[in-house]
Amino acid sequence: MDIDERSFLECFVNSGDKLLMLSWEIYDHVSQSALLKMESSAHAVAAGAFNTIFSAWARRVADPLLSPTSTRTVRGQTRTKRADISWSPREMPNGRSHKWPTFVGEVAWSERRTKLQEDIKFWLDDPDSAVNAAITISVLRDKIMVESWERGYDKAPSPNQKIQILRNPRPGCSQVNGQIEIKFSDVFLRDKRDGESDFLLTATDMDELAGHIWNYQYPG
Repeated sequence: MDIDERSFLECFVNSGDKLLMLSWEIYDHVSQSALLKMESSAHAVAAGAFNTIFSAWARRVADPLLSPTSTRTVRGQTRTKRADISWSPREMPNGRSHKWPTFVGEVAWSERRTKLQEDIKFWLDDPDSAVNAAITISVLRDKIMVESWERGYDKAPSPNQKIQILRNPRPGCSQVNGQIEIKFSDVFLRDKRDGESDFLLTATDMDELAGHIWNYQYPG
């Protein structure tokens, strides 16, 4: 829908109405248009299941504590947006703004691949961006795929790691293939100490993630 930024902020972001505040996904500053969304329960299940897995890793670190920030509105130079999944340290190093999360994720249930790419491009390529790590979760027919993305600098961001799980793999084929590793320092903004580790999304994690999603997708 076409709407100027002042009206967008008044009607949606700062409206005080929870339904309206959660009904938008992106505001484009150039075209002065807003993309509204009706988030499905399936979409929320995927994001929530991943957050459960990620938080189990994050809770092992006490300094700094990590907080989920997916309700936070982020205004870049090109767009205003909220991520489906986002995390940031509660205490930032000197000079580092709380505005941008350190880690973000986007979920695609029925969206086009190009929509997912546009979302990641904002998080990684907006001139103001301070996001260090980004993933996408694509829920496809009988397959769930998680990808991590990296900046392309002279080109659009592209996937650099992938892990996927098949609901009904062929005989002799692995159900889970790949692995995702997110650097500790990219999320916590400091080096690892004794006993701390990078985040690994493993086959066991994918089985847990898929269990939640497929239980909703294929009930009974």
